[in-house]
Amino acid sequence: MDREFVECLDEARDIAGVKFEILSGYRTPQINTKLQGGTASSHLIGRAAIIKCSHTGKRLKIIEALSMVGFQRFGVSSTEIYVDNDTQKPNAFWLY
Repeated sequence: MDREFVECLDEARDIAGVKFEILSGYRTPQINTKLQGGTASSHLIGRAAIIKCSHTGKRLKIIEALSMVGFQRFGVSSTEIYVDNDTQKPNAFWLY
């Protein structure tokens, strides 16, 4: 994992005051292919994570804290939050 990325996650966790359960972080090319990840996935450079979160209130706390420390790329589902700080990609927010 990218050190700056992990430090930002730690800072966001402290701000949110809730546990971050990481489901996916760095991926090898083989694992990324197996999980049907994109060829330009930020997981491949250690700058992306999927955080488990099925509680709406907790999800909002986590997203707010991630935003406060500078994250600007989010994917949100009813059970997970995808986040990355890949500076080679545009800011984005999507639902899946």
